[in-house]
Amino acid sequence: MSHFTVGVIVDKLSDEEVHKKLAPYQENNMKDCPKEYLEFNSVTEEYKEQYETGTRTMVRLKDRSLVSDCDDRFKKEIKDEKHPLGLTTYEIPEDLIKVEVPYKVLYPTFEDYMKEHCGYELDKETNDYGYWENPNRKWDWYEIGGRWNKILLVKDSVDIEKLGGPSWGNIESEKKEVPEGYKWVNACKLKDLELDKMIEGSYKKNIRYWELVVENQKPENKDEEEIVKWSFYKPEYYTERYSSKEEYAEYQAMFSLYALIDNEGWYAKGEMGWFGFDDSTGDSEKEFINWFNKELRKPENQDKYLVVVDCHI
Repeated sequence: MSHFTVGVIVDKLSDEEVHKKLAPYQENNMKDCPKEYLEFNSVTEEYKEQYETGTRTMVRLKDRSLVSDCDDRFKKEIKDEKHPLGLTTYEIPEDLIKVEVPYKVLYPTFEDYMKEHCGYELDKETNDYGYWENPNRKWDWYEIGGRWNKILLVKDSVDIEKLGGPSWGNIESEKKEVPEGYKWVNACKLKDLELDKMIEGSYKKNIRYWELVVENQKPENKDEEEIVKWSFYKPEYYTERYSSKEEYAEYQAMFSLYALIDNEGWYAKGEMGWFGFDDSTGDSEKEFINWFNKELRKPENQDKYLVVVDCHI
């Protein structure tokens, strides 16, 4: 499971408009993805082969009846200090034997096999066995702000509707330091976004980060010790993606999110996988960051709104 930031550009600022832009990329895990974005994936041929040729391990009892080798009568609980909750195993008595029984013997029809063994009901719309999914799925749930609550900076005089809020583990974001005359928000018009002020001092901080994590320079204070302690990647990760610490600091100082949705579609650094790992490369990341910042500065986008969304997959 992973969380990542997505910027959504909308013409009108509202929860509904943000959801409309996100909807084409929703995973159907909760069965509520809009139907127009779904495709049906048939599993009939795959399971027909299993039904015709496959077997299930069973145990023949003394009365000649058959039961599963995982039947409760064979269950045994094992106490192990390494596993406080205990372990469960299944032991077959020596006077009984395991047999491989063809599915076709256990289930008189393919329909019985699909329903009772595989858990599939015949899809009424397609009259087929399978499932509906969105081939363009990118997220399974989201919230505006969330783990990245209030990371957009605007002048205090800007009147903007409040959207979203912090996730349960990010409550302190409501109290973070604000430059005098400014405020942090989850959404704003692009013409009101104070990009230069947002990244003020970032280049220098990223130079120092490289020196600590990549060059292994000695920390000079407790804050720097924490940086080294919580650094996630090995030095090779950075040296393979960036030609120098100056290039690293330049790109890391630029404001960017992981992905952006505009009227043309979804754009991202890469494809997000589980546990925060993705398939982006140094080149794809730099290309995206350059493109992202050009989009934010396009004259035709200045009266549109940028909304920061915490997406999960």
